[in-house]
Amino acid sequence: MSNGTLTTQVARSLQHEFDLQGFDLLHDHGTKGIDPPDRLGKLRSWFGPILKFESVLADLDIAIVSHHDKKVYALIEIEETTEKPKVILGDILATLIGKGIAFKGKHDLQVGEWTIFL
Repeated sequence: MSNGTLTTQVARSLQHEFDLQGFDLLHDHGTKGIDPPDRLGKLRSWFGPILKFESVLADLDIAIVSHHDKKVYALIEIEETTEKPKVILGDILATLIGKGIAFKGKHDLQVGEWTIFL
């Protein structure tokens, strides 16, 4: 599978169900014109006082976010390019040590003890 294909399939198949339950399913891979533009964009773990290109630690694939308060209940990384533990652990560590999670360059998503990482 090419990079992002599985992520796109998962996101598209689950989107409606999460909508019904009051959640947005945000994802990084997809196709403009097919996937909803408000749900398609870069999800990034970042650090430091401000979000900038140099402060990005990791790109993530999917976030499950409450419609009402922007709380992130699940962060999902689907590694399609390698099975190397070093890469997978790097994404996990970079996400955990980050200051926050940004979507489309905005860092208004709330991450806390309620957030799980898959």
